[in-house]
Amino acid sequence: MVEIINEIKVNFSHKDKEDYLKYVEIIGKKIINFLIFYFCKKRNTDSLNYKNISDLIRYDKRIKYNVFRFLNTIEDKIKQKLIDNTIYYKKFEIANNSEDFTTLNELNELDSNYYTLGTILKELKKLKLIDDLEEKNFKSVLELRNKIVHFTLIYTNLEWFTKKLYELKNLLPEDYQKGYIKVINESKKQFKIVSDLLIEDLK
Repeated sequence: MVEIINEIKVNFSHKDKEDYLKYVEIIGKKIINFLIFYFCKKRNTDSLNYKNISDLIRYDKRIKYNVFRFLNTIEDKIKQKLIDNTIYYKKFEIANNSEDFTTLNELNELDSNYYTLGTILKELKKLKLIDDLEEKNFKSVLELRNKIVHFTLIYTNLEWFTKKLYELKNLLPEDYQKGYIKVINESKKQFKIVSDLLIEDLK
């Protein structure tokens, strides 16, 4: 079955149509239409199989899920610097006391006084527990985290996402980096038909 979407011929199988209607409900028509334009522009064509668009959507979700797993490591690293080096009595104070859990408790309070990672970075900088370069690097990776959390489509700026993936790699502990590269590169393993439109393999 062929449908014309914004003057582009889109070939659907019966199963594809069900997939299309599902994603219209979840992500909306505009994102799907954007991906149709994206595919046709990159491939210099005015027709495509819907399966290609489905693969782009699935890759976008998969790589963001995989990246988020490693972003959690950076979040832990940021929190660890504050938890291990301070105590909290109405404010954070530098202290070397492994039996005082006041900072840990404060960060995990289930109340309206929620500590964002940005807030924690400010505390670390104020207490001189991180330098300017560390702050810059952490903030850069937090930009990637925020884009992923808010479901920003990677194809809107593939170059930016690629750059941020390398910045994340460089912040990870060295023994994590090989596994990170493997997981990111294997995110596109099932999408070979559109691999030229995806993030290039990290090195």
